[in-house]
Amino acid sequence: MIEYAQLNIQVNEILQQEELHEQLLTDMAQCALMALAIEQQTGKCGFGPTSEHKFLSKWLTAAYKQKRFAKETAPTLQALTQMAKEKGQFAGLKANLIKLSKPEENTDSKSDTESSSDTASK
Repeated sequence: MIEYAQLNIQVNEILQQEELHEQLLTDMAQCALMALAIEQQTGKCGFGPTSEHKFLSKWLTAAYKQKRFAKETAPTLQALTQMAKEKGQFAGLKANLIKLSKPEENTDSKSDTESSSDTASK
């Protein structure tokens, strides 16, 4: 019984850590998108994909180098900046940030896909 209780506590801790990590990524993505929107409203950044990519690439690089966010977000920031360098404006930075900023929609769409595939197999 004690082992089961300890295992249950460990599982709960892992789930809480995953939720915290997801929330940190959501916050970071929302900050990036908000910064983009502010720059666009003030006229400092255009609305085209090239302008958005350039701004987001610089913003993400600065956020990573300046350690603006919790260390748990560092691998994601690094991956996004690397993708921006490798793929240029075709990296889809804005689209990736939108996905990160709405994690509840990502989990909903996964469960919808799973349930429709279950229905199709029956």
